[in-house]
Formats: sequence, structure tokens, C-alpha cells
Amino acid sequence: MTSVRRSCGRDLQGVFYERLRLGASYRFGVDYADRLVNSNLERPVALIGIAQLQLGEGLRIGYAYDHNISGFDVRSLTTHEISLGILFPQRRSSIVSPRYF
Repeated sequence: MTSVRRSCGRDLQGVFYERLRLGASYRFGVDYADRLVNSNLERPVALIGIAQLQLGEGLRIGYAYDHNISGFDVRSLTTHEISLGILFPQRRSSIVSPRYF
């Protein structure tokens, strides 16, 4: 039987000047129902730094750095992530009858 890694995390983010978001996250391995196969699951898994910038109305770009702190493992290398968030405007619905429910 192979072990499956399960993780849980704690996040903290702050918004500055309504345009800049900075944050950090701490992700750690957990053992459900005492099925621990690998002792590395008891130790912290990763520290994550997050930065996002609101470029305009409905457009956001972000960067995250995920650093593994539980030792070297081929399946969980340090990663970089770039994200782009686009918020599309909602369609306006026209009301045919003032008595809709």
C-alpha cells in the first residue's frame, strides 16, 4: 500500500493601499486515523510567500514562492507560481415585468 500525503495550512494576508496584497502561508503534513507510513509527514512541509498587485479594475497579477522545509523529496520541489486574475463584468439582466418573483 502506498502512502498518500495529506496537508493542512495556515494563511495570513494583508491588503495595503487597496492595491497590494502580501501574505505568508505555512503548510504541514497531517496524519489521519493513525495511518502514518512516512515519518516526514509529522514535520512541517513548506513555507510560502505570496504577493499580488491590483493593476486595474478587474485585473490582478500575483507571484508565489513555495519553499519545502521538510527535507529534499523529488515529489515536492521548491516552486514558483505566477497568476493572472481577470474579473469579467456581470451581464445586466433586463426585467420584462415588474412583478417577477
